[in-house]
Amino acid sequence: MNEQEPILWLRFIGEELYVKALPIYELGTVLIAFQRVINKAYLFKKEALSKGAKLSPAERQNCALQISVHQKSSDEYGFISFVTDPVVVNHIKTLVVDGLVALGAYALGKAVSKKKRIHHLINISLALSTMKLP
Repeated sequence: MNEQEPILWLRFIGEELYVKALPIYELGTVLIAFQRVINKAYLFKKEALSKGAKLSPAERQNCALQISVHQKSSDEYGFISFVTDPVVVNHIKTLVVDGLVALGAYALGKAVSKKKRIHHLINISLALSTMKLP
C-alpha cells in the first residue's frame, strides 16, 4: 500500500451494489472517463484544449492517477498521483478540483436555466475557494 494520502475518493452507490460488486467494464469506463476529465483540465490550463488535442506521453504520466485504496465493502476507491514528486502531486490536486468544477458546470448547464446557473456557479466557486486541499 502507498503511504500517500488519496487526492480523491470515488464511491459508487446504488441498491444493486448491496448484493453484488461493480462490473469491471463499468468500473473501467468510469475510471477512463475521469482520467480524461483530468487530462482536459490540464489542456485547458495550458490553453491547448481543442478538438482532438492529446497529451504527450510525459504529460500523460504527470497527470496520471492510480488507485491506492479500495474499500470492498462500499465500492469506494482512493486515488493518488502516479508520479510521487510533490510538485506533480500538488499540480494533480489542482487539476482534480478544476476538472470537477468544469464537469459540475457542464452538468449544471444541462439541468438549470441560465439565471440559476450563474447563481450556482458563484456558490460553487465560493465553496471551492474556501476548501482546503488535503
